[in-house]
Amino acid sequence: MKMSRRQAVEFGVAACGAALLGGRAQAEADRLRIAFALNRGPYDASNAPFLLAERKGYFLDANIDIAFSLSKDAQDVLHRVASNDYDFGFLDLSVLLRFALEKPESAPLYVFAIFDRSPASVVTWKTSGVIKPSDLAGKTLAAVETDGAFQLFPVFLRAAGVDPASVKLKMTALAEREQIMARHEADGAIGFDSTIFYKLAAGGATLADVDITYYANGGLDLYSNGIIVSRKMLASHPERIASIVTACAKGWRDALAAPQDAVNVLAEVAPTIDQTRELARFDWIKTRQILTPDVRRDGLGLVDPARLARTIAQIEALDGKGGLRVEQIYSKAYLPAKEDRSIG
Repeated sequence: MKMSRRQAVEFGVAACGAALLGGRAQAEADRLRIAFALNRGPYDASNAPFLLAERKGYFLDANIDIAFSLSKDAQDVLHRVASNDYDFGFLDLSVLLRFALEKPESAPLYVFAIFDRSPASVVTWKTSGVIKPSDLAGKTLAAVETDGAFQLFPVFLRAAGVDPASVKLKMTALAEREQIMARHEADGAIGFDSTIFYKLAAGGATLADVDITYYANGGLDLYSNGIIVSRKMLASHPERIASIVTACAKGWRDALAAPQDAVNVLAEVAPTIDQTRELARFDWIKTRQILTPDVRRDGLGLVDPARLARTIAQIEALDGKGGLRVEQIYSKAYLPAKEDRSIG
């Protein structure tokens, strides 16, 4: 039976619509679902750039469905990714290094450095008189056993020429660390600089009240938070990793250029945040951990193999181990194009 012109048009429109729906369904079927373990909660300026990347559609542009999840602490991030329950994580490299020394075959791979300078430090009350690493001798410090900075504290002391036995430790839970310091039951606390300071600031402390001794000041020049990938992801979808890292890099690039945009998205996810404080926290991270001379020149993400090798050697010397190679824990194979990670 011969179709009328109107029937032909209607048939064509229907066929076109079916093709579009079919194409959309195929695209959705091809979309990869990714589980990404972020640092510990609550959401704050340290993880807002990932939320910004999602809001701007960078993951969907790469045909990725991303599901972010806050973790209990750095060890929780590591466990989630090392167990292959999560595909990606945002982790302090020092925590990964300690794990890789024990289980190099199952250690996730570090593929993109975000914190070029580690926030690992000792935050002390100014009245304690700690202005250099050697001043820590005789002091009492609050510490958390699972904290990445604490796990490398003996390595830092050794690099700085300080006897670990000369420092008194007051071990506590993560939620209590800053409270112990606030009550002056310790001279200071071991951990990440901004984490400790902003908890103290919530109780009225100011920068004029504290001193911060960075591990880098004692000769332990660590890389810190960056993106790690599970072994399962590396084996099952290696061709998709670069696009996911690129989406994250764009989010951090945009946040560094316009921090308020990141905080605005953060406020939608966590409406109770203090936006002024989170802007200040982001500026802290930006200036102290991210925008080093190397990052300004080379962009985000790069790791200097020689620098990383020195760090591995320092940790191995303390643990009495050896043989971990840089390529077992880091690869630049998934590094985004420079325009996607450069800092203007």
